[in-house]
Parts: sequence; C-alpha cells; structure tokens
Amino acid sequence: MKIWPRMLKRKNAVIALLEAGCTIAEVAAITGQTHHVVEHYAAQVNRRRLGKSAILKFEAARKKSA
Repeated sequence: MKIWPRMLKRKNAVIALLEAGCTIAEVAAITGQTHHVVEHYAAQVNRRRLGKSAILKFEAARKKSA
C-alpha cells in the first residue's frame, strides 16, 4: 500500500481531535472517515494515555516507598 501525504494529514488530524477530547462520532463527522477507522486510531491514543498514566502511578509509588 502506498502512503499519500493526504492520508498522513488525515491520520494526524484524527489523532489530534481525539487527544483534544472529541468523541469518535465527532471525529468521524469532521473527517468523513468511518467509525471503524476512527476507533482504530482511538485505540492507539488510548494505549498511549494508559501507558503514561501507568508510568506516573509507578513513579509515584516508588517515591512513596523510598
């Protein structure tokens, strides 16, 4: 599959909208992508958020026990 610049721009826009707190339905309406595609990107964004949250909790627990 060939990657076109417009595909990257749309993906970046989807991710930015999701990180700003837009819902999947809102992002799909703005970008014209299907819910399935937006949900795929949302999973990536959620994994990133969960990872950051887990690291913060781990660091806080380490500082508490030290």
